[in-house]
Formats: sequence, structure tokens, C-alpha cells
Amino acid sequence: MGKGGWRVTGTTEVPTLRFSTFDYPERDRLALWRELLGRKALRLDMEPLPHVPPRFELTLLKTPGLALLVAEAGPARFERTPALISDGFDDYVLAVPCCGGTGIVRGRGREVSVGPGHALLRSLGEVSTFINPAPMKFIGVSIPRAALEPLVTGADDACMRLLPGDQEALRLLVRYVNALTSDHAPTSPELRRLVVAHVYDLAALALGATRDAAALAEGRGMRAARLREALVAIESGFADPAFSPGDIARQLGVSPRYVQNLLHETGLSFTARVLELRLQRARAMLADPRHDRLKVGEIAAACGFNEIPYFNRCFRRRFGAAPTQFRGSAPK
Repeated sequence: MGKGGWRVTGTTEVPTLRFSTFDYPERDRLALWRELLGRKALRLDMEPLPHVPPRFELTLLKTPGLALLVAEAGPARFERTPALISDGFDDYVLAVPCCGGTGIVRGRGREVSVGPGHALLRSLGEVSTFINPAPMKFIGVSIPRAALEPLVTGADDACMRLLPGDQEALRLLVRYVNALTSDHAPTSPELRRLVVAHVYDLAALALGATRDAAALAEGRGMRAARLREALVAIESGFADPAFSPGDIARQLGVSPRYVQNLLHETGLSFTARVLELRLQRARAMLADPRHDRLKVGEIAAACGFNEIPYFNRCFRRRFGAAPTQFRGSAPK
């Protein structure tokens, strides 16, 4: 357990902070929930709904110019009160419900229902209330006002206006945030700056980027997020013998040539990347005694190879030995 009740992972420069009410005795949960999360981390007053025990799980990543969170909350009320807004903190927060019920947001004299399939921009410099009557999972992206407003046409006017969640930029943003908060935090100053720029790009595109910001975001943030999606698709699909750039292109809604160009920028082509993953999987299976009953050809097929002679040639070239020499070689 880290300082102040947080579990801390990541680096000293960019810690990933995790909190769960389930880590504490029931008698302590409400006080910790209010103080640690409400007033220190999220700058909100928080109150569970009547007759509902407090339940909150949060992963928070903060780096200069950006805060990202993934949270699961039980039924509760969250308020940015007049007393709290006196702290001068006026970041914009883009909230995207991922699953669960529909919440109610009140602010600027409006009441908006927001649930999965939508997103909502709010200003922490204004009094507002959010009520989730049922458990909900959501992500939040907090961006300083001075950073977002030059990128978005009428950023302030976008507050309290429902955004459709089926936009490509918003979908990519959600997956990007989930990856970053799952122990994939950037470790170097250069990477941190890139991540901040990518998140700004995706948020701006989702909200309505200016012409110049949109052109920059397409070539930077969107491209980086699509590359990550392509790499995830390869990790999950490489063992299919028929797997091709076309499969990734259909998932991303782009052309196969675009996918090939994305991967070329990494220094490893689609074919080379897939072959390496298949060979590494085959070597691990050959070395694992649990797969002793399988023939070498069966292992090759399970890893996506259609032809045994081709598999044998590639394996020997990559590892300097025949597949049979790796059988059962994993440490006991």
C-alpha cells in the first residue's frame, strides 16, 4: 500500500495511483472515500446514495498537463461545490461512461442524462452535480483550459453538451487511456510529452478541433492510436493462418496500405512482426512439457504455420536449432 492509502505502480516521476474501498474495513471506507478521493484526488464532494455502502475503485495517472482516470463507482452523488471551486482549479474534464447505468449531470442550469454511448465535457471551474443511480464504469480525461481551448472550436460552448460515443476519435481515446492506466505509463520525459500530445489530439477531434489542430491530430494522435490498435490486433490474431493486414484494416476502418505504412514506421513489417510472434509462441510451446503430447507439426499449426518445411526453416534461422531440440527445455 502506498502513501495515503494509494497503491502505487509505475515510475517515481509518473506514478499510477490505485484505490479501492474494498482494501479497507467497512467502517473506514466512507471517510477515506470522501477525504482521499473526493477532496484530494478528484476535488469533489462525494456521498453514497441512501442505504448504499460506498464503493469506489480508481486508477489515476497524472503527468504535467494531463490527468487520466479509470473508475468504477457504486450509486453516489459527486458535487463540485461553491466552496470547492474557490480553489481556482478550472480544468476541462471529458467523461466517457463505458458500462453500467445512466448518470445525471446538472450544471449551467441544465440537466443532462449520460450513459454508455455518449460522453460529456465539464468545467471544474463551475458548480455541478453528477449522480449515478446505478453502478457505473467510466474514464475521465482532465486537460487544462489553456491547453484545450486553442485546439477546439468553442471549447467552452461544448460543456454540458452530449457527444456521441461512436466517433472514432472517442473510441480510440478510451482504449488509449485504458492502456496507459494498465501499467503502461510513459517512463521518459519525451514519451510523456508524446502521450500528452496524443491525448490532446484525440480529445480535440472528439470535441471539434480547429482546422489546424485537426490536421495535426490526424497525423499525430490519431496515427499513434491507430498504430496501437493495429499492434493489439496483431497480438490477438497472429496465430490465425489467414490473418492479414486486411483484417486489421477492417477493424480500424482504413485501407490495408495504411496499415502496412503504419507498421513500416515501427521498423518491422506486418509479415516480419507476425512471423516473430508465431516463432516465439512455437518455441514456448515446444519447451513446455505440458505440450509433449503434441507433434511438432501440430504445434506449428497451432501457431499459424500451414507448411512444416517452411516452419522448420524459419525456426532454425531464428533460433539456430531445429524445433525438436527445444522439446521439454523449459525450467522445471
